Amino acid sequence: MAALPGWLFVFAAMSLLGMTLLTPQWLSCRELMWQAKVMQAQTGRLEMMQGRYEAYLQALEMGDLTVYEQLAYTELSLKPTGKDIFFVAQELYDQERLDDSQMMSAIERQLDVSLDVIGHEVAPYEPVNSRLVRMTTKPKSRYLLMGMGLICLFLGVWPQGVKPEED
Repeated sequence: MAALPGWLFVFAAMSLLGMTLLTPQWLSCRELMWQAKVMQAQTGRLEMMQGRYEAYLQALEMGDLTVYEQLAYTELSLKPTGKDIFFVAQELYDQERLDDSQMMSAIERQLDVSLDVIGHEVAPYEPVNSRLVRMTTKPKSRYLLMGMGLICLFLGVWPQGVKPEED
């Protein structure tokens, strides 16, 4: 052991301690970044839903006859005689004809946007499964690695004995 330089032990100690201290934090940051992506996608969908509701409110305030006919048909089951019902479509700007099964849904369901973005806009979270992660996150191996790192640090800073000079 005396033939090995001390910096080699210090380097090994810093590697072991850094690995055991930083890997769990890196994993939690990775999961938090994924959660932030999910929340950003959901925020985009909520903004789209808010835009739909604002456009619908604007159409109501302007007295759009199509919207009132749709309300009468979906909420009161009243259909104007001699007319086809048009639904104010997904973006509330394009009009498209719907069949009877789609016309029977409530206005809230027509304006609502699904917040399920995992798998559609954001890939599902896949945890890292490697030997390094397993060794640095399990308590027994984590404490063992930290102990080995402290021993290496101790050996690296331990002063080497000075040989006395011979006459």
